Amino acid sequence: LSPDDVLLRQQPIAATVPVGGSYERAVAVPLPEDYLGGMRHLLVRTGINAAFPQADAGNDVAAFGPFELLPIPAADLVVKGFAVQGTTLTFGQQAQLSWAVRNAGDVPVTGAFTDIVLISADATADGNDLPVALVPSAGATVDPGASLARSAAPTLPVTNALPEGQYWFIVRTDANANVTESADGNNEAVIGPFRVQRPPLPDLQVTVG
Repeated sequence: LSPDDVLLRQQPIAATVPVGGSYERAVAVPLPEDYLGGMRHLLVRTGINAAFPQADAGNDVAAFGPFELLPIPAADLVVKGFAVQGTTLTFGQQAQLSWAVRNAGDVPVTGAFTDIVLISADATADGNDLPVALVPSAGATVDPGASLARSAAPTLPVTNALPEGQYWFIVRTDANANVTESADGNNEAVIGPFRVQRPPLPDLQVTVG
């Protein structure tokens, strides 16, 4: 037994088991949804509530397997070909971004999903990044092996939180997690760094006189 084991069922037993005796149980258990599949084992443990002392509790577990658990067919959205026009950008002006979302899974994507574009100072998506674009799919169907072309032209915000310097863009597809996927770890792509400069800004001064 290990912490990542998944509990499938608990079966109460109300029976007297004499010395040297045994009992039999047959139950149907639902297997958990698994979008990756692979080799698995089934474990049965008796006496889980420790209702009475035993001479040896080390033999309370029996294993069946290994057996192959087939994955549930699912979509798998992957970001490909993320590109940005230019190498030097300016806050307050548009950035031209393009990418594609490919369905590397087994079933078509038919529902709506949204891609988000972030501007980041460290190439890692976190709470410090600022969203600059949301691109909805408008319910376009993406068949297995097919790709959906995406683009955005966000105006980079002028804010004191984003000083002039180097930045990365991060695009994450299905940002609202509307699509059931076999894997979510390939939903992001990063490009950069780009130098983003500030435009000429007004400078208010106070004079006394």
